[in-house]
Amino acid sequence: MLDETRAALHGAGVTGPYVLLPHSMSGLEALYWTKKYPAEVEAIIGLDMATPQAYETRNLVPPAAATALLGALCRTGLPRLLPRLTADQSPAIKAGNLSAEDKAVYRTLFFKNFMDPDIQREINTVNANARKVAEAGLPQIKMLQLVSNGKGTGFSKDEWRSIQESFKAQQGNSQIRYFDAPHYLHDYVPEKMSEAIRDFISGKPDRSSKVIRHTLTSHP
Repeated sequence: MLDETRAALHGAGVTGPYVLLPHSMSGLEALYWTKKYPAEVEAIIGLDMATPQAYETRNLVPPAAATALLGALCRTGLPRLLPRLTADQSPAIKAGNLSAEDKAVYRTLFFKNFMDPDIQREINTVNANARKVAEAGLPQIKMLQLVSNGKGTGFSKDEWRSIQESFKAQQGNSQIRYFDAPHYLHDYVPEKMSEAIRDFISGKPDRSSKVIRHTLTSHP
């Protein structure tokens, strides 16, 4: 996935250094990117990002057979007949911040991509990827962790925030801001997210950094 992301940026003529904004599972990719290509990343702003410890603490991954079955069901087109039970249950729509046009586009993308083979492979390999990232060690880059109340993560509020605090202590160059909102912070409190991101970036000497919002998660 990282190779594809870097190839897409190169093809678009976008060069770093970047400020990465990973959400959930893509926190692993951001950490891996920073360790493998440190000159390309200036900072990481985690949008309630998952850490290797989260996957070590609890198995958050459904069985491969279950994702395959769900993917096969989606390919039948049946979920398209039940949008209120499928796409409309996603945080992007439930949060109430999308226009009617945006909701229509979101539903189209949801039905097209949900549990497709790429997403299934990402889910099925996430535990191995978490171990790989953990073994590489944490980058000592400047970070901001924007942390939710744990709802939607599979952890309680105290458990989720404890994992984030542990990561902060190990990483050694991070700060945390807590929000009383579910896992998809950018859907539920977008204005507060924007303010926190601007505050973080404005405190940096180089305002020319490219900000890459990269959202790859196992959640719809």
